[in-house]
Amino acid sequence: MATVKRERGNIFEVPINDELHGYAITLAHPLYGFYDLGTKDDLTCAEIVSRPIAFKIFVMDNAPKKGNWKKIGWIDPGAEIDNHVVFFRQDLHTGKLTGYDKGKEWPISYEEALKLETAAVWSANHIADRLRDHFAGQPNKWVESMKPKPTMN
Repeated sequence: MATVKRERGNIFEVPINDELHGYAITLAHPLYGFYDLGTKDDLTCAEIVSRPIAFKIFVMDNAPKKGNWKKIGWIDPGAEIDNHVVFFRQDLHTGKLTGYDKGKEWPISYEEALKLETAAVWSANHIADRLRDHFAGQPNKWVESMKPKPTMN
């Protein structure tokens, strides 16, 4: 598979299993948005972007290649789609929770962290697992393992 230059607005078809695929959009590096769309059908970019985004996560640079993602087009995603995408971080030693957005961090509560994605960088195989579980309506073991832990602070 040819290497595709990473460009904000690229739309990728993401294999989920032998039958289904999903779709992702490249956002501000290393962020991607994954559409709430698992299908057997080949859709146009317009059909894809008319659907809501299920989640936004950081993705390894090699994920499109390792995951055999197929670039199907490009759209102008607009400025708002990747503004104010807040993640949480938790210090492994102190348990301190912080919000994280574009290199800035601030203290947050456990309750706030529960509503956020963890600031982790996902690989292609873990993304496929997550999409498969999402469309099956079941918890994902990777998401569950990265949930914030209550602290005594």
